[in-house]
Amino acid sequence: MAIHLNHKHKGQLDIFFVLLLFSLAVSSVFVSFQYKREKEFKAETLNAQLQLVNRDVLLALHSGLSPRESVGRLAAVDSLRVTIIDTLGNVIYDTYSGRPDTLSNHRFRPEVSQAIAEGQAHTEMRLSETGNVSFFYAAASDGRFVVRSAIPYNITLRQFLEVDSKFVHFVLIVTLLMCLVAFVIAKLIDRSVTDKGEREKQDLKRELTDNINHELKTPVSAIKAYLETIITVPDINREMVLNFVGKAYEQTERLNKLLQDVSTITRLDEAGWMFKKEPVRLKGIIDDIKEYIEVLPEEKRMRLHSNITEDAVVTGDPTLLYSIFRNLSENSLAYSSGTDIYINIISEDKARMEISFADNGVGVDDEHLEKIFYRFYRVDKGRSRKLGGTGLGLSIVKNAVLYHGGTIKARPRKGGGLEFIFSLAK
Repeated sequence: MAIHLNHKHKGQLDIFFVLLLFSLAVSSVFVSFQYKREKEFKAETLNAQLQLVNRDVLLALHSGLSPRESVGRLAAVDSLRVTIIDTLGNVIYDTYSGRPDTLSNHRFRPEVSQAIAEGQAHTEMRLSETGNVSFFYAAASDGRFVVRSAIPYNITLRQFLEVDSKFVHFVLIVTLLMCLVAFVIAKLIDRSVTDKGEREKQDLKRELTDNINHELKTPVSAIKAYLETIITVPDINREMVLNFVGKAYEQTERLNKLLQDVSTITRLDEAGWMFKKEPVRLKGIIDDIKEYIEVLPEEKRMRLHSNITEDAVVTGDPTLLYSIFRNLSENSLAYSSGTDIYINIISEDKARMEISFADNGVGVDDEHLEKIFYRFYRVDKGRSRKLGGTGLGLSIVKNAVLYHGGTIKARPRKGGGLEFIFSLAK
């Protein structure tokens, strides 16, 4: 028995570590990419500020002022170095040197040669041959002169160019959430393939892992896109920020729903003892479902009809019983395109109650009827994902029915639509 348990836990750990490594790899690549982009953005911002200085000096030179007078008109800035160079590379003026004629030719300094060729350029960090100090250089040329401004690459500048730590913290939180989802789903996958052959087990794991990646990819990519826009666009207005934050929040809710559904499945599979059993009146559950439907936008509502009365009582867990009717209702509301839902008791005896849950929508083709209870199975994958489903709702329904000593099957409804027939022990 010990060997079996150890093997089981090893399988769960193997799947978990694969998903964990995938999550960490995606997060690492994203953080590295974003770190580089934000640093480049801040360097461009600093370059733009220094280029304004360069343009002011060039305009002053054009107006006939001397190099000293042109630079002297600038507002005093601590540690700012300004150099005026002709197109041959000779230094005409330098605020750090009283004898510019003694300085070496600057024609082949990277920022100078690029400014002559392209109009302007900057170098993030280069060691000055004059003062043996590293500077951030920005240069601009008008065809006659090259004006180069620079500030020392000191602690203050280094802190300015550092990436905002809030972004890194956010990515870490998302990574932890993905790790938690990976852990729960790893247990779910391992449970699903326990009694299958080794080859079938590997095939199923691969298929489910692909589905999991798809389920995680959409909300995480959306969150990334919204926050990346907020971080990288300098002039974004507050209204757009609030709009994007709201959309990112909607996607985190989608991740949370997936986590809740996976948790419910896992508890049903491995910790059924955590659910309680007590007498439950089904009429109260149906009334709650009706209230839930009535507060939906009008275009999403369906009419609910039921013959369930106050004396319809079964023994079970109230939360799980509610999840049966709630998930079936959400399935009809999202995918049936119908107008009515019918919940009726079709037979009962002292031991059990048989219930029909149906809608008058488009129904489901016969080829899908046996598969719709599979975890992550979707009749229309693209449409289902756009509507926000997790792919676990009907699997939860089936497991909850089995927990309550019943069975469930799906079949076409007479007159059109889809019908679920399930039983619950009294």
